[in-house]
Amino acid sequence: LKEGDVVTGLSGSIGTSDVILENNKYLLNQRLISIRSNYSLLVKMIIKKNKKILESYSTGSVQMNITKNDVLNLKYDKSLNNYLNLKISKLYILYNKKTY
Repeated sequence: LKEGDVVTGLSGSIGTSDVILENNKYLLNQRLISIRSNYSLLVKMIIKKNKKILESYSTGSVQMNITKNDVLNLKYDKSLNNYLNLKISKLYILYNKKTY
């Protein structure tokens, strides 16, 4: 993972995320998604704000599971622009397709 990547769980810890602070110290496994953006903190906040929505998408009887598309299709609430003092009209994110 690279510095600034946002990592969130696809299994178990739905709706939690964190920003990677150091380059090449961590590897991504198959139950995580890495999201790369120029606005890492904003992506982290979008995930946190939509925790209940992500949980509602989840499947699984023992442990909650979601897909990468559930995360990538979250709606961007532009009121977060004011909170973070940003001027963003659209948010573009790239996710890491490789798993280790």
